[in-house]
Amino acid sequence: MTRLIQNQQQLAQWAREVKGSLDIAVAFWGEGAISELGLDQRQGDVRILLDLSAGATNPAVVRHLLQLHPEKVRSLPRLHAKAYIGENELIAGSANASANGLGIEGQAANHWIELGILTDDTVALQDAKRWFSERWSEAWAIDVGSDYFERVEAAWAARQKFRQVQDTQPDSLIAAAMKDPEAFESESWFVTVDIHDMSAKGKKALAQKSKELGQPAFGWESWSDIPPNAHFISFYHDGEQFCFAEEDGANEPVFYSAAGQPEFMQYVSASHIPGFKNNLGTLHEWLPLLHKAKACTTDWESEGGMCMGLGTFAALKLTKL
Repeated sequence: MTRLIQNQQQLAQWAREVKGSLDIAVAFWGEGAISELGLDQRQGDVRILLDLSAGATNPAVVRHLLQLHPEKVRSLPRLHAKAYIGENELIAGSANASANGLGIEGQAANHWIELGILTDDTVALQDAKRWFSERWSEAWAIDVGSDYFERVEAAWAARQKFRQVQDTQPDSLIAAAMKDPEAFESESWFVTVDIHDMSAKGKKALAQKSKELGQPAFGWESWSDIPPNAHFISFYHDGEQFCFAEEDGANEPVFYSAAGQPEFMQYVSASHIPGFKNNLGTLHEWLPLLHKAKACTTDWESEGGMCMGLGTFAALKLTKL
C-alpha cells in the first residue's frame, strides 16, 4: 500500500497509533509536537534525530524529549529529512515537527502546504531503516548541561527576538541589526573580512574538494578555531576597499560551518541568513561599520582580517573613533 498524506493530522494520528518501534528523523521541532505525535505516551521504543545547529529547533522541546526518552535523542547538523519509520510502514514528506508543519495551532496550519507519502514497500522500508541507522551512528548525543547547549538556547532566544522584525518589515539584515544589535548577539552570526588571497595549496585543496563533491566547494584556509554551526557574512579587503566576498556557485556571500574540522582546510557550505535571503543590504550600508571594525581590530594583519559577531558589529554604530 502506498498513498499520499496531504493532511498532516493524518501523519500525527499515524504516529500516535503505530505499533512497535518508531524512528523519527525530523530536522526542526516546535512546541506541541511531542503530544501531537504521542511521544509523551510512548515507552522506550523510539529514537529521534533532529538538528540543533540551525537554530530552528526549540531547545525546551529537546529537553522534554530527553526527559521522556533519555539517550534516545541525537542531533545531526545539516539534517533536513522529515521521515517517520515504523516497523512495517514509513512516512516521508515535507513537514517538520512544529505547529506549522503538523497544523497544531489553528491558522498556523495554513502557513505551509505540506505533502507526504505513506508506504509499506519492503525495499523502501529496509533502505529507510538502513539509512536511519547510518545517520544515528553519525549523530551526537545531546548534553543539556553543556556549553554548546547553552549556546543553542541563546541562539533560539535571539531568533525569537528578531523573528517579528523579519516578518513585519522589509529592512535589510544590516539595517535590522543596527536598529537592535542585541537581537543579533547569538554566537551563530558573524561578519568576516579576509585580507589575503588563499595560497596555491589552499586553492588546490578547494579544487580537489569541488571535484569530489561534483559542485563548487567553499572554505577557509588555516582557520582551526572557526566557530562551528554558524553563519558568516563574508567580505574581502584588498588594502584599499571592501567588497562582498562573492564566490562562484554561491548565491550570496553567506556561508555556513558545520561541526568544524581540525584540518588545513575548513570547508563550509553556501547558505543564506534565515529570514533575510538575498536581503543583506547594499555594500554602501555596510561600509561605515566595516571601516569602524577595521579601526577597532588590533590584530587585523596578524589574523588576516577579522571575525566579529553580528550583534557586536552592528553595535559599532555607537563607537566614536
